[in-house]
Amino acid sequence: MQKALEQFRQSLKIRQRLADDDPRNFEAQTDLVGSHANCGLAEKQGFHHAEAVASFEKALAVLRPWQQGGKLKGTRFAAWPGIIENELRFCQDALKALGNLDAVLKLPAEQAVHLLALRAQLLAQQGKHADAVIAADKLAGLAQK
Repeated sequence: MQKALEQFRQSLKIRQRLADDDPRNFEAQTDLVGSHANCGLAEKQGFHHAEAVASFEKALAVLRPWQQGGKLKGTRFAAWPGIIENELRFCQDALKALGNLDAVLKLPAEQAVHLLALRAQLLAQQGKHADAVIAADKLAGLAQK
């Protein structure tokens, strides 16, 4: 995954230069969005959620003016803002979920349940099974209330 991320970052540098050279070029700008999104997805997959958040935010910063100008309608990019926003929210939630457990437990039950389930899932995916069990136990305790 690290090799893929390095490739995505190299592509991002090139696409950033092309987009900077021609800010009105739709193709150059959407290529840049795609590069930011690819970096974000690779970072997410590597459990680097803070970096993924930054990449998805950059993608949306480039994409939103085109969306607001109606330029995405009828193109293959029309769904991109929603897709990238969902990825961004997931990574923001992952940061909260993997943060301070006591802080998660102090949240309203609905939020805590979501974040504890996500915490258990992410920790298990990272091979941190003992920590995942703790999160699952806390989740079960909330469900019993």
